[in-house]
Amino acid sequence: MADRVSRYLQARYFAVQLTALEEAAAGIGCLFALQAHADDLPEDAREHLAFAVALARERYLAPNSTVQACHAYASDRVADGYADALLRDMLAALEALGVRPQVQPHGIDHRAMQQRQRAWKAEAASGMDAMSLSPVQERIERPEDFPAFLEDVQKG
Repeated sequence: MADRVSRYLQARYFAVQLTALEEAAAGIGCLFALQAHADDLPEDAREHLAFAVALARERYLAPNSTVQACHAYASDRVADGYADALLRDMLAALEALGVRPQVQPHGIDHRAMQQRQRAWKAEAASGMDAMSLSPVQERIERPEDFPAFLEDVQKG
């Protein structure tokens, strides 16, 4: 039973991060698709995506943390290299499944990326006391789906 619970929890944990990755990428003109080759992501886009994943991760793991604490955590994980290492690992796992980043023909939308970064900074400076449920987390399946998940696990 423990292995099933662990797989379920890991699936939810990474679903939050993968959703954040997909949404942040789409916001700057990059999609993930089944394709033969991966498009190169510029360093600033990689850092942007790494921050988005680290922020979603912290909001998921510490839902009662302050907005400032979550943003500080994400910034620290970018600075110490953890967020980039996690992003590289996630991209490698997706690539093993044949899913690779595809930059839209117009390229990375640097203006949209800068706007999102300004929004993150404004959110961090807002002085909110506690995090509400992350918009990313709200789209992830709720715990009531656990029995169905166990049935799927038992089937294979």
